[in-house]
This record gives sequence, structure tokens and C-alpha cells, in this order.
Amino acid sequence: MPLNQEALSAARLWAANEAPYLATAIFAMSPTSVPGLGTMATDRNWHLYVDPEVFNRWSIEEAGSVLIHEAHHLLRAHGDRAAELGVGPEDQGRFNVAADFEINDDLRDLPLPAGGLDPQDYGFESGELAETYYELLKPRRKLRSVDCGSGAMESRLNGNSTASTTCPWVTSKVT
Repeated sequence: MPLNQEALSAARLWAANEAPYLATAIFAMSPTSVPGLGTMATDRNWHLYVDPEVFNRWSIEEAGSVLIHEAHHLLRAHGDRAAELGVGPEDQGRFNVAADFEINDDLRDLPLPAGGLDPQDYGFESGELAETYYELLKPRRKLRSVDCGSGAMESRLNGNSTASTTCPWVTSKVT
């Protein structure tokens, strides 16, 4: 299934209208279709990886909200911060969840698709940095299965065989 370019353009416009201070970042991301990815993701080179099947199921507003989310990964330099912490392929998923916690608690007013990660859903305080959540996640809290998403894409797409499609340490959501 091809990526619906018209819908992507509409989602970018919606996102830029919703968060005009992020417009340059939203339009700077270079989209690439990645069937089977299960979401959208970015890497430190401002590539935007999009699963066309998932994208085409989202409303324009949901897709635009995810674009805002992905722009936050880039502007908060999550890839560089993960590297500074020494996050390896085996921990990329945990760092991405931590980074999602850092972002999503700021985006609660946006219509993100169902299934987003929020620190309060896992018993954590809002407003922490990804590094703090990363440390809090070390005890291998049981979370639901998620795609590794941002920060994990670069090594997966560059043939790193140790990076998996899903995060093996994330299993099911704590209730």
C-alpha cells in the first residue's frame, strides 16, 4: 500500500497550524515509506519513517499529532542524548519509551492515536526528562508491547542485526 502523499501533506499543514513554532521542523522531516513498521519514527538525520498502512488508518488530526510528537524527538535531541548515555541496541526500546514519556505528557491536549505512552499510566510523575524515565524503567517494569520507534530506526534500517523490530524487554502494560 503506498503512502498517501496528499494525506501526509494535509497532516503536516494541520500540525503546523496546531503548533506553528514547530512548522520548520515538521516540514524538514524527509518521509520514507516503511511498510510493516507499525508507526511513524525518526532518526537523527531528520528522516521520517512512515508505515503507510497505519498512517492511512489515522485521521489527519491523529497523523498531525504524531508528526508533532516526532518533531519533538528531533528538537529534544533524543538520539544524541541516548548516545551520550551509552544506550546500545538492546536498550533503544527502553530509551524510546522514556523519550515518549517525556514528550507525551506535554501533548495531552492533542488527538494522538490510541496506544500512546503516558508516564502517569505507569505510575510515574509527569514532567521528567527522558534520562530520568530511562533510569526508572531499568527494573524492567512490565509494559505492553510497543514498536521501538524513534531512536531505534537508524540502526534497524542500517542493517544492525542486534536491533529488533519490537522492543523485547517491553511485554505488557501494568494495570
